[in-house]
Amino acid sequence: MSVADPQGLAKTMGFKASPEKGPNLFTYAFGIRELSLAAALLALIAYNEWRAVAILLACIGINGTGDFLLVGLKGEGWLPAFKTHGIPTLIGSWAVWQICQELIENKDATVIGARV
Repeated sequence: MSVADPQGLAKTMGFKASPEKGPNLFTYAFGIRELSLAAALLALIAYNEWRAVAILLACIGINGTGDFLLVGLKGEGWLPAFKTHGIPTLIGSWAVWQICQELIENKDATVIGARV
């Protein structure tokens, strides 16, 4: 799959795309959203803002749940929706839980994993 192949990109993300019409505009909006969230996460991690990382990851989890439901109802079905959105959302939710537990245990720590 080429990065410039909108048909393949839409199929990878679980959305239907007809050869005549091309993928829905939502496909591109989804891609820009994911890129923006990744850039924000990298910046927050670089500055050791772990509380903000946990909040942003939790918001991404809420978005992932919405994407899972959207693809399941309007896209290729529930199994592809679970593979493309459900599994990453579950993993992300687990990561948020672990980060929150670390922050609760180490109230004075500035870096995750540091013991006070």
